[in-house]
Amino acid sequence: MIKNLIFDFGKVLVDYDFEAFFRKYIPDTERCLAFTPVLYNEELQQLLDREERPFEDIMEEWIEKNKEFEQEIRYFNEHYPEIVTNEVEGMYELLTNLKAEGYKLYGLTNWCSKVHETMAQFPIFQLLDGQIISSEEKVIKPEPEIYQRLFTKFNLKPEECIFADDRAENIEGGRRLGMDGIVFIDTKQYERELKELLATHQDTIETERLLLRRWKLSDADALYKYACDPEVGPHAGWPPHKSVEESIMIIREVFTNDYTWAVVLKETDEPIGCMGYYPFGKSNIEIGENDAEVGYWIGKPHWNEGYCTEALQAMIHYCYEKKNFQTIWSDFFIDNPASGRVMEKCGFTDTGKENYCSNLYHGEDRHVHIMKLEKNR
Repeated sequence: MIKNLIFDFGKVLVDYDFEAFFRKYIPDTERCLAFTPVLYNEELQQLLDREERPFEDIMEEWIEKNKEFEQEIRYFNEHYPEIVTNEVEGMYELLTNLKAEGYKLYGLTNWCSKVHETMAQFPIFQLLDGQIISSEEKVIKPEPEIYQRLFTKFNLKPEECIFADDRAENIEGGRRLGMDGIVFIDTKQYERELKELLATHQDTIETERLLLRRWKLSDADALYKYACDPEVGPHAGWPPHKSVEESIMIIREVFTNDYTWAVVLKETDEPIGCMGYYPFGKSNIEIGENDAEVGYWIGKPHWNEGYCTEALQAMIHYCYEKKNFQTIWSDFFIDNPASGRVMEKCGFTDTGKENYCSNLYHGEDRHVHIMKLEKNR
């Protein structure tokens, strides 16, 4: 469940315009063009964002390196707050509404110590419940440590947060630690994508011992630990994973959808298997338009502990109550009767049909036995 919304500052909460600032104080067009890259460049911005030495010392050193632009650099120092021009249109109203809905709001920004002058200028910052500022932490996005400090300082769980930033690499940095995110373009786009993402996260399914939630890239190590076992994948119709990198690819390209969940053990918060369904048009066997085919696997160390049955029962309830499917189908390889017993425990009946599924691993060589569960049973 999402409880916390995290926001970058620049180009998300407030807008800034270096070029307009330069044009104001450097009316000579050619000189302005020559000066812009001197101040607006990645090297200086990282020095200021990290601020391992005082802002004034960094700028004095920069003047020494660029003596021909000393006057312009001092204009920048003296009039710094003017760079930030306004709040991003619509964001104050949106954050006000989100706060009223019960979300906690936090800031996570790469910014020098002058940020506090900006924060004092604009009311939107008063809506935040707290913030992490790179120049105070001496680490910058997308370094893992800055995200971890956010989680630690405010006692946040990454999976309960959604981060908005205008730079994709910063969103990816958060995702590597389990925090989902949205690359911010404008308020309407963010609000639309936030609604979609919240809907996805709301599809978490809870049982007594398990949590069925969406897969995250940070699950890759756990996925590989179980999916590399040659006794797991082939029984379910896919080849063993050969590396963590392959598991990352599987999460990105196969598991990132609306019908696949990680089966997470509550006690350890570790994914131990996978559960999901195939809608009409994506199933391995022939099903009706209002039907689904369910599939699942659990890592070998957790076999014979009832987790498959517990997760499948929860998935059946979800498919009928949330998705309104009419019939749920499933199938198992004839050399994997244990999977069939799980289906029987959950009420599936034998159709008496067997089939080859060439799109499954070794599916052209082995029969699958087809089971079904009617909604009115």
